[in-house]
Amino acid sequence: MNILWVSPFLPSHDAPHAGGRAVAQWIAAAAARHSVTLLTRVEPPERGAAEALRASLAAVHVQEFGRPAEGTLSMARIVASYVRLGRAANRLVSAGRFDLLHVEFLETGLAIDAARTVPRIAVAHDELTKPARHRLGLARGARRLGAWAYWRAVERLQRRICRKFDRVLTMSEHDRRTLLASDPRLSVGILPPPISIDPAKVVAPARDAAGLLFVGAMYRDANADAMSWFCEAILPRVRAAVPDAALTIVGADPTEHVRGLAARPGVSVTGFVDVIEPCYARAAVFVAPLRIAGGVAGKTRDAMAAGCAVVTTRAGNVGLDATPGVHLLVGDTPEEFAAAVTRLLRDPALRRRLGEEGRRFSVERYGPGVAAAALEREQQAVAGAPAVTRR
Repeated sequence: MNILWVSPFLPSHDAPHAGGRAVAQWIAAAAARHSVTLLTRVEPPERGAAEALRASLAAVHVQEFGRPAEGTLSMARIVASYVRLGRAANRLVSAGRFDLLHVEFLETGLAIDAARTVPRIAVAHDELTKPARHRLGLARGARRLGAWAYWRAVERLQRRICRKFDRVLTMSEHDRRTLLASDPRLSVGILPPPISIDPAKVVAPARDAAGLLFVGAMYRDANADAMSWFCEAILPRVRAAVPDAALTIVGADPTEHVRGLAARPGVSVTGFVDVIEPCYARAAVFVAPLRIAGGVAGKTRDAMAAGCAVVTTRAGNVGLDATPGVHLLVGDTPEEFAAAVTRLLRDPALRRRLGEEGRRFSVERYGPGVAAAALEREQQAVAGAPAVTRR
């Protein structure tokens, strides 16, 4: 099978976000069986990694992309980059003989030409209306009208993008149902997102008994909001009960506001780290206070696979579908979240039990082989191609 694979993020096992690491696993598995041509955006520091992919793929086409600085025009520039990527995909489809067009992230479908005859799959890493609904729930006063209009616009746009594809793959049953409720004519399946760490590397002499951890791409507003809320409304309550409690925020490109959180007592901000497993190994509790969430939170999935005791919100657990009290703890108000974190810091036995159950749950449901096999079945079904065409 000849596949044109389009991703707005360079597939890399060292990517600073779960999406890029997941795509790296999927594309490596597919390239062992099929002829894969990759079209991707590349930021300047990633050029060497993009060149290295040429050895294992049929071809690699890159579009230079510089992440815009924060500001009123940053979103417009990002959207324009998705449009350019879609138009480049259209040109490659017209010029080549592909059995399948595989597109990562629904936003990439903005400019994909629905009239092309090649079979098409889109992977919805995020169900786009979910974070828009969460933002509507957080809006107050006059801002609610703007948030409502944004949510409805995103709903219409997502439906229009999904209709371009023969098959849309979501990260969870919840997201699958949401897309079908919006448009019952869609063909929607589930692609379980893989864990993106190596649990075998999560080793340390002992966990820091008062150590809290958050991991995420810190230029994303959902993660910045989570950390702002935690540091302002939750961490002071935790430290009142456990004075030694300290939070480490790990993730690429923290915004100025996130960097400023390090001035608060008990908070450190590291930025990007090359090897993430030792961070998980040291943490007593992983906190995921997400009020805005899209697909399945990769940060929570990886933390569970690392054996961390986890506290999240109901929004953060949607799609993950872990059982509160068995695999993790859940709190939606500052008081509830702080109480759950404090409980874990004070109860090592409960931390161990949740860590062990969470690890088992995450590895069994989201192990790399599970997702790769599911994607191979979906691609074959949509393309109607033989199982192996590369070798």
